[in-house]
Amino acid sequence: MVRARGGGFVALGRWGLFGGAVGAGDGGSGCCGGAVSSVRVVARPEAHAGLYWSATMAAHIPYESRLELSRLLLADFDSEVTGLFAQPFRVSVTGAPGVERQWIPDFCLVQADGSLTLVEVKPARRAAAPAVAERLDSFRGVVAGYGLRFEVLSEPDPVVWANVAFLAGFRRRNHFDSSVLDALLAAAGPDGVPLAVLESRLSPRWEPVTVRPHLLHLLWSGRIVADLSRPLAGATLVRGTL
Repeated sequence: MVRARGGGFVALGRWGLFGGAVGAGDGGSGCCGGAVSSVRVVARPEAHAGLYWSATMAAHIPYESRLELSRLLLADFDSEVTGLFAQPFRVSVTGAPGVERQWIPDFCLVQADGSLTLVEVKPARRAAAPAVAERLDSFRGVVAGYGLRFEVLSEPDPVVWANVAFLAGFRRRNHFDSSVLDALLAAAGPDGVPLAVLESRLSPRWEPVTVRPHLLHLLWSGRIVADLSRPLAGATLVRGTL
C-alpha cells in the first residue's frame, strides 16, 4: 500500500501535473503549497541549511545541506526544468506485515514536457551503502508505478558547479537592460566566438563593465551557451541559440 501525506499528490493534481492516483492523508501543505517540513537548523557547519532564491520559481526554496544547495542551483539553471519544489510530500510504503517505510523526496522537478522527477540528494559514498541503496531502490519502484521519474543525485562535477554557481549571481532578469541583451544576441551568432571578442563588439556603445554582466546573464538563461565543463575565460567560445 502507498499513501501520500501532506497533500502533495493532491496539490500536483490541482496543478494539472498528476492524476492523483495516490491517496492523500492528513498533514500540511504539499508540492504547490509549501514543504512538508520547514528548514531545520542543525548545529553542524556542514549542514548549511537555508533559502535559495530560484529564478525558475521567482521565489525562495529551502535546502538542508550544501549538497542540496548545489543540486538545487543546477536544477534552477537547467532550461528543461520549469518548476522546483522542496520536500513536496511524504510517502508511506507498507511492505511486509507491520513494516512501513516513509520517505520525503528532497525535491520535485517539473520538466518542460510536464513530467515529474522526484530527487533524493545523497553523498555518493552514502548512496552506495547497501542498506541505503536497497531503500532507494524500493522507493524508485514505487514512484515508477505512478509514472514519475526518480533520481539520486550526488556531488556534481566541480568545474560545472563552479561555473554555474558563478553565473547564478546574474540570474535575476529585472537587473538587465533588454537593449544590451538584444545587441549581444545579435552579435553572438550561431557559430561560436570567444567571450572576450563578443564583449569587444559592443564596446563602441557600452563600457565592458556594462556588457559583461549582461553576457553572463545570457549564459545563465541559456540564450547564449558555452562549454561549462571547462573554466569560463575570455577565450571560451560562446554562441547564440535559436
